[in-house]
Amino acid sequence: VNTAQFRFPAGSPRPTWEDIAGFVKELNADVDQMEAVYKTAQERSLFIKFKSEAALMETIEKNAEPKVFAYSNGGTVEVRMSVAGTNVRYVRVFDLPPEVSDDALTLEMEKFGKVERIVREKFPANLGLDHLFNGVRGVHIDIKKDIPPLIEVSKQKGKIFYEGLRNTCFSCHAVGHRKDSCPNRRTRGDQKSSETTPTSYAGVVAGKNVVEELVSSIVAEDSIIEILEDDVNEQATDTTEADQEQQLGICEAQAYLEKQTSVADDLETASKAILEPMGNQANQRRAQFAASRSSS
Repeated sequence: VNTAQFRFPAGSPRPTWEDIAGFVKELNADVDQMEAVYKTAQERSLFIKFKSEAALMETIEKNAEPKVFAYSNGGTVEVRMSVAGTNVRYVRVFDLPPEVSDDALTLEMEKFGKVERIVREKFPANLGLDHLFNGVRGVHIDIKKDIPPLIEVSKQKGKIFYEGLRNTCFSCHAVGHRKDSCPNRRTRGDQKSSETTPTSYAGVVAGKNVVEELVSSIVAEDSIIEILEDDVNEQATDTTEADQEQQLGICEAQAYLEKQTSVADDLETASKAILEPMGNQANQRRAQFAASRSSS
């Protein structure tokens, strides 16, 4: 009762009492309104019990922004203050323009639990722009059911992230994998149908030119590599994924071109195999014709 909780990220080291004392002193809080400060290994949390609910809520309001917990060895982790004993999570909402009101966001988020409050995050103080909002909303919410990775507020789509969010694919919206490992994420070639090669005797006699034209047609044929993308892109940190997709498209295109070139070589070889015997027969007929004329 009347207790605040700071959850530590998974894998973070246990804080010492010296670390905890330094952290509590840095909070925007009245230590005279505190009754106890303690930690639990099972919940990876630090708790602060206040003398009254009013003191608790006032302190939470003053410390709505994420806090940096500094260890004596120089390490740091980011923690957030919430009411203990609830499933309150700090849910970050991206891509909502400033014109979308907090009331509209609250109305949407209350479909998934009780909203304690909403904050608008600002630039870090060390950048000199801590008076400006950075476009990210923070929702303190007691989650009752899973929040989807995408929500719609005032006809604007916002991306959701919070600790405990299930792996959900932004491409096919299935649970259990992320977009970069989606089984439906593939490339496909959109090929144009080639015209039929002439098969008449005149065409065979002129086979060399036909083969050259066919090779030129195959090499020049457009191969459109279409990357199957979702309407919603991931955050700006997806540049590595985009580079991999581009490289994949290049490799697919090169492999396709090599395959078509190999087919063209096979056609040219087959054409030569047909033309050479026919050429020999034509030479024999010319020789016979010349011999018959000379004898007459």
